[in-house]
Amino acid sequence: MKVQTETFKNDNALKSEIQLVNLREEISKENANKRQNLAALQEEVEKKDQQYEIEASELKNRIAELESSIDELQSRLRTVGASLEENQRVLTTTTQAKADPESQLVAQLSSCSA
Repeated sequence: MKVQTETFKNDNALKSEIQLVNLREEISKENANKRQNLAALQEEVEKKDQQYEIEASELKNRIAELESSIDELQSRLRTVGASLEENQRVLTTTTQAKADPESQLVAQLSSCSA
């Protein structure tokens, strides 16, 4: 009976040892999978970072182009505004000159000199 009890204990110990080894192998495999997943995620993050950096650079360039276009349009607008002011001045002078023949002569002379 004592031998059977010892054998039973040894069998249980062996089963426990086998279960422990299997559990360690399973944990090791899970850890390997987790490391692979982590590496894949890190690679994906790096690719996204590079993509975002490229997009940010492209956006900065586009903003610079738009700012340059805005500056050019503002310059044109100032030129058109100055031209409109000159045209308004000439129109006012011409309108006044039509009312006054002497002023008309002055207006004609000023437009010739301009």
